[in-house]
Amino acid sequence: MVRTRVTIGVALALVLVGLLVADSHVPGGSILYAVVGLILVGSMLEFCMLARQGGDHPRTGKAVLLVACMVVLQYLAAVQSWPSVTERGHDSVMLAFYPFVGCMATICLVLLAVDQLIWRHPERYLHDLSVTVLGFFYVWLLGAHVLAIRSRWGTAFVVVCLVAAKLSDVGAYFTGTFLGRHKLAPKVSPNKTVEGSLGGILAAGAGALGAAALLVPGPLAVVFWLVFGVAVGVSAQVGDLVESSIKRSVGAKDSNQLVPTFGGVLDMVDSVLISAPIALWLLELWGRFVLPPPAV
Repeated sequence: MVRTRVTIGVALALVLVGLLVADSHVPGGSILYAVVGLILVGSMLEFCMLARQGGDHPRTGKAVLLVACMVVLQYLAAVQSWPSVTERGHDSVMLAFYPFVGCMATICLVLLAVDQLIWRHPERYLHDLSVTVLGFFYVWLLGAHVLAIRSRWGTAFVVVCLVAAKLSDVGAYFTGTFLGRHKLAPKVSPNKTVEGSLGGILAAGAGALGAAALLVPGPLAVVFWLVFGVAVGVSAQVGDLVESSIKRSVGAKDSNQLVPTFGGVLDMVDSVLISAPIALWLLELWGRFVLPPPAV
């Protein structure tokens, strides 16, 4: 199982690296937006499938469609509108992102509420609407931060974030497999251990520092990237536990069986969804006080 997991993991990593290299040569990040859009659509679909296993009735088609539309609108806003306000100052693009997200979130909430009303099942209105809205915001709102990092900071910084988040997973898996003794959250995920968690956090810190040394221009801010990696690593593990709780609540082991030993799309990106906002906020603090974002 370990050999299969490593082989498939390396293959997926190589494909992702190729896509990110291609994206770094495309103004606006259209390749990354397309890839992340497909991932978010798949994640939304899997979330709804999990909800149905638990007896809920989310509005799957509408939620998936809204996720796709939000990714397209964010790309158009990033390419056409946000660059025009960067001349006003360092914070302009960042200040444009959250008003955009807030506006789109409000519109989507209204659309989902009205759609649930039209569905004409008033006895399930509160329950099913809550599940649909939770899934939509969990997938799209958190995932939008990955795209914000691309538009704001560039592909290299997305890579650093992904390396830290996924090495947290990898480090936790292998450290826990060979050294794990004490259970971390037995009611949520019985196989996770304290030793594995610590190994994952250390791997995330080292991975962020190494990736930044290779990809980020300018002097290497050792302390910042170690803190960045540790923070992303911790939040990535929280994201893993959140998704494990969702699956356990409906009696599922994986969100899907798409990739052997890895599970579904949501299983592979759960750590990134929670850690992406943390990564963006840390980068913004660094940019405010140390180094402004590069031109992208």
